[in-house]
Amino acid sequence: MKKLKIFLAHSKELEEEYKQIDLFITQENNELVKKKIFLELVVWEKLLQSFRGERIQDYYNKEMLQCDIVIALFFKKVGRFTKEEFDIAYKNLKEGKKPFHMFVFFKDTEILISTIDEEVLGIKNLKKQIDNYEQIYHIFKTTDELIDIIKHQFDLIITKKKSDSVPEIGFPQKKIKFVNIFFLILITCVLVIGGLFILYWNEILIIKYQLFKAPKYSYKKNENYKDLKSGIEFVWIPGGSFKMGCQDKCKGYEKPIHKVHVDGFWMGKFEITQKQWTKIMGYNPSANKGDNYPVEMVSWYETNNFIQKLNDINNTPDEFRLPTEAEWEYSCRNGGMDVEYPYGKRIDLHKIAHYNKKLANYNSETTIKTNIKEPNKMGLYNMSGNVQEWCKDIYNSNAYKKHNIINPEYNDQKMISGGRVIRGGCYGNINALFLRCTARQSSPEKAKSPTTGFRIVKKP
Repeated sequence: MKKLKIFLAHSKELEEEYKQIDLFITQENNELVKKKIFLELVVWEKLLQSFRGERIQDYYNKEMLQCDIVIALFFKKVGRFTKEEFDIAYKNLKEGKKPFHMFVFFKDTEILISTIDEEVLGIKNLKKQIDNYEQIYHIFKTTDELIDIIKHQFDLIITKKKSDSVPEIGFPQKKIKFVNIFFLILITCVLVIGGLFILYWNEILIIKYQLFKAPKYSYKKNENYKDLKSGIEFVWIPGGSFKMGCQDKCKGYEKPIHKVHVDGFWMGKFEITQKQWTKIMGYNPSANKGDNYPVEMVSWYETNNFIQKLNDINNTPDEFRLPTEAEWEYSCRNGGMDVEYPYGKRIDLHKIAHYNKKLANYNSETTIKTNIKEPNKMGLYNMSGNVQEWCKDIYNSNAYKKHNIINPEYNDQKMISGGRVIRGGCYGNINALFLRCTARQSSPEKAKSPTTGFRIVKKP
């Protein structure tokens, strides 16, 4: 039985959240025990609370550093001891010691100007400190949202831990007494030619599809279309093939680079604005208000409700939808060009991307209007920065190894615990790596964030 110890650092004001996490872990253990995995929750309330020869908090800190995972919860104030636990845990994590994983959560709440005091400023300073570390924190409004995020992260950790424990499969080595050089050369040639044939066969399939099966349209590149009932503008993206993913200096889940074909489609010129959302849905959930600002704080499910209503209004069952991950990257790369960022080079990124880059007279703590920055070469705005965008696909770090060649979309329901794909980076990203055309992230379908919005596509 493998044990994962989890330390929960929290203040008394989040007692209910602690109880729900404790209940969640108990329920998870009922299933994980079948996989020979056990989660043990460690909280100061359950530790021995007696006089000792050291400071009681030092004892708690030592217990925390024996845990694999640390979860820190904050609400309206940064408790002295919770902050101490945060600092010590992060220092050890950076040194490669336990804890190996650390998650920080802030409960979202409206704060009146008249109630702002040192404790409220302490929360703001802690968020800034995490940003300076170039790390990530999570914001939740309800306990259900908190549990969804924790479950999603635990699933990723447990999946990785399970894969790491699988031994490598190999053949036992034997002493070779005699080598037939001709036979070895022949086998090598067969393998090389076979490998080249497989690669060439994929190219043949794409060319065959483009010549005989791919739909033909008379629209022109960068042609614009506006849906009069919603006011949403679209840009025509001609179909074509491109090398999706990344080969060098990128994350493993952005590999392997592989050639795919996408048919032509209409891509949303801008991220869906709050004005457009309110016109269809009748309310505005966004944290950063403004008619022409991108709508955010919407889950993957809510974006699909919006799309369903838009289709109903237009009396077209499947006219509008979220872009697939392949369509999104193809559009971001200006029709599949070999570029790292939508504008081409990183040095030009500030022209099209709204993100938290620490430059003189430039900083970002909120979204901006969707039409302020320059578009990419396809005429699309905010493909990097402002808000990260929901895609249609289910997230899987190995999705690229399972992609179809023609119009790929990963939709294996067995992997739904991995959440849905989000692309493009956001205003809160200090590190520009999140804004690359190939950068992939994921989020649970029910999750909402002030950094996540969406754009839609329209079928021809």
